[in-house]
Amino acid sequence: MAKNSNTRALIIQPGALGDSILTLPLARLIIEQCDINSIDMMGHEQYLEVFQSRTVLDHILSLDATPLHPLFTSHSRFDLPEKDPLIDLFRHYDLVVSFLHDNEGHFEKNLIYTLAITHAAEVVSLQLHPPEDYPRHTSEFFMEQFIEQAPDTWLRISPCYLDEPLIKHSQKDLETGRQYLEKMGLNLSGKIIAIHPGSGSEQKCWPRACFLQIAENLVKNGLQPLFLVGPTELERWEKSEILEFSKKYHTLSNIPLSQLAPILSICDGFLGNDSGMAHLAGSMGLATLAVFGPSKSIHWKPLGALSRICQPDSGENSLFPSFAKVMREVLLLIR
Repeated sequence: MAKNSNTRALIIQPGALGDSILTLPLARLIIEQCDINSIDMMGHEQYLEVFQSRTVLDHILSLDATPLHPLFTSHSRFDLPEKDPLIDLFRHYDLVVSFLHDNEGHFEKNLIYTLAITHAAEVVSLQLHPPEDYPRHTSEFFMEQFIEQAPDTWLRISPCYLDEPLIKHSQKDLETGRQYLEKMGLNLSGKIIAIHPGSGSEQKCWPRACFLQIAENLVKNGLQPLFLVGPTELERWEKSEILEFSKKYHTLSNIPLSQLAPILSICDGFLGNDSGMAHLAGSMGLATLAVFGPSKSIHWKPLGALSRICQPDSGENSLFPSFAKVMREVLLLIR
């Protein structure tokens, strides 16, 4: 289909890093199969900054800096002054896909009203989480919802949306990553395995002692572990617990995602829990192993052709997989 060079779409994604990454296949579907020339995403800036110039998205907008709260007003009382900034913001978009809404539907109705002040545009509202019995991946749930509401009934989900890298590093990323890791004292001629032992939910975390034991075995196998400690871990863990990693192994703490992407682009593998960081690694095309416990891997496993999950065997009386199983999977992953 020939595209109108002026057509633009906006995705409003209020979720965390993993949710934002799992929205990228939908963004690709829209830009490749709909009459849309460019697509932006609005979300939490600390998560979306890594997308800029590395994804199909053209621009990143800060949800925290955008005054969307008037859109939650009761629709019967909603009104906007003539030069309201929301009118100017949305006048640029022909399609708005929103994961942000309320039970009464005021947000969607007010958004449609705001767009209609300047032009005719399409609004599609999507649910952020699939039902418990949904049989496929969350990224497919997002795309299926969109296709159900889209006027173009010929839209299809391509397998490449789930397997090909969604976040592509640049030559500059590679150069920056090499310089950073060399300064840390890592040997770039050897294999480097990034390890993130945290997650947004503590219930999803495999024991820290197991990650330390994995690192010890990696060193014995001639590999270099690189621990990544995020802001959640810095808030949740005691300093002594963080020192367990940094005393023995190279450790990066609280690195912004835009700076972390170049570092991951140099690594040879990634090990972590069910977390946004695992989604980031997998979506960059890195050989990724995510350790799953209570969450549903069919919904939340990292995307990417080289991504794998490790979970307890069927019938195994354990919340998490054994150390031996994870260690075996890590070594298989990086061969």
